[in-house]
Amino acid sequence: MEYSHLIDLITKKVDIVDLVGERVSLLKSGASYKGLCPFHAERTPSFSITPSQGLFYCFGCKKVGTVITFLMDIDKLDYNAAIKSLCSRIGILYDDIKKTAKIKDEGRDKAIVYK
Repeated sequence: MEYSHLIDLITKKVDIVDLVGERVSLLKSGASYKGLCPFHAERTPSFSITPSQGLFYCFGCKKVGTVITFLMDIDKLDYNAAIKSLCSRIGILYDDIKKTAKIKDEGRDKAIVYK
């Protein structure tokens, strides 16, 4: 699987409302969900999720992102750790993908050397 396809698969398969809802109490508001922002202290909900776009946005601290950036920010993970966590959530073996990507990268390196 191509890495870019993996990212697309994660953003489509991982429900942002479910993921954020595990950490933030959310209330449905029309087509979106609202709650208190987990990234700064507030009393009035300014954190919004738009499920149709797979995005969150805070009107207070201006944080915006997808399931990947939410997990990175909330758990202080680097990009690869967040991808690995989300892969396990949807039943994909991340280590196999990493090995495949490494082999492909090595193949490109060899192809470049032999040209």
